[in-house]
Amino acid sequence: MKSLALFTLALIVSVPVLAQAKSAEDFALGIWYEGGVGAARQYTIPEDPKEAAPLYDRTFKDIAAHNIKIIVVPNSPPDHQKLVLDTAQKYGLKVIIETGLDGGDIGAMIRGSKPVDPAVVQKVYDDIIKPIVDHPALLRIQLLDEPPPDAFGRYKQIADQLKQINPNLPVFCCLPGAATAPEFVKQTGQKLVAFDAYTITVKTPKGDIKAMENYAANARISALAAKHAGAKSWAVIQCHSITGVHRYPTPAEIRCEAYLSLATGNKGVFWFLYQSQYFDKEKKNWMRGLVDEHYKSDARWADVAKVAADIEKLGPTLMNLEPSDDEPTRDGDIAIYRLADSKGTPYLFAVNLNTLTTKQAHLTYDATAGHPVTKVVAIPSNAEIPAGSDGNAKWDDAVPGGSGSLFRVEMK
Repeated sequence: MKSLALFTLALIVSVPVLAQAKSAEDFALGIWYEGGVGAARQYTIPEDPKEAAPLYDRTFKDIAAHNIKIIVVPNSPPDHQKLVLDTAQKYGLKVIIETGLDGGDIGAMIRGSKPVDPAVVQKVYDDIIKPIVDHPALLRIQLLDEPPPDAFGRYKQIADQLKQINPNLPVFCCLPGAATAPEFVKQTGQKLVAFDAYTITVKTPKGDIKAMENYAANARISALAAKHAGAKSWAVIQCHSITGVHRYPTPAEIRCEAYLSLATGNKGVFWFLYQSQYFDKEKKNWMRGLVDEHYKSDARWADVAKVAADIEKLGPTLMNLEPSDDEPTRDGDIAIYRLADSKGTPYLFAVNLNTLTTKQAHLTYDATAGHPVTKVVAIPSNAEIPAGSDGNAKWDDAVPGGSGSLFRVEMK
């Protein structure tokens, strides 16, 4: 915290205001884009920025055409960062960017491989962050990907120093799973927590409902932690395969995790990963994304575009909803989640955990004393379902495999 009012005023006047193109009302729709260049990532991106420029242009144009709004670019070297931001700006994208390979010096300090040194933090800000801090495409600075719990204190120390240097600089990290989200928001005081969940392994049968249940439980942990801390939670869902570890999720499995992210109360959905890259020169071990090594895609990428467009229509409603602390209920393969807006108006979100077959959701909402249900409204179509004469509501909805349906319950 700054101790002198004069210093505070001088600092606020002296730093640029970071461009915040995304307002608090926007639901975040993003994708991970590996930013490592040259030998660090087996030349997925050329080391020379001039050679890399056509690749960034082609791929960012493709990403924007698939209804994605934000790209997370980890491992990006400083000499590529303005190019990344300029190209993103060209296509209306916002960027979360990292300060170098594995977070550079800041990442090493958070990880604990180097001692936290305020002078080094200041230097990173001056040399790497300051030149891009007022770029209109910049959304956040990633300090480190997947910090472990024992690094949260160091993360807070560095994040707090950066806030002293520039009060308008939002920082970012993505946790390895949602289990530590409650501890992260508690220790760091950050108003945004993101988690990844890569639940589809080579041993997971296609259409496995248990995998969807596991994902939903994790998504709910992070969303509830954020709710009780006055923060937001973003979910990062699997779209990739890794040789011998993960198989490609099907389009319906990816879709189901996206809808479960919404139903559990998360305020953003990110897809991991865009491009493919191999881990060894022999090209035997791969991490394959939504496009292959030749930047060709399949049905997964097309379905992500459709889901992103559908979520964008729900966004204004979703940003005003908070998840219930009550456990979700089940109707066969349909999971039903309760949420409420700032006025206390209840919502039901039904998600079909069966990614192979359309299922009928049987939904009910019983009147409370003095507050009979008048109607149910489907979101975003605004189609109305009248309540029964007893003030209770019962209705059915056919939910395609892996999809979800949102309803607002209106009462007197």
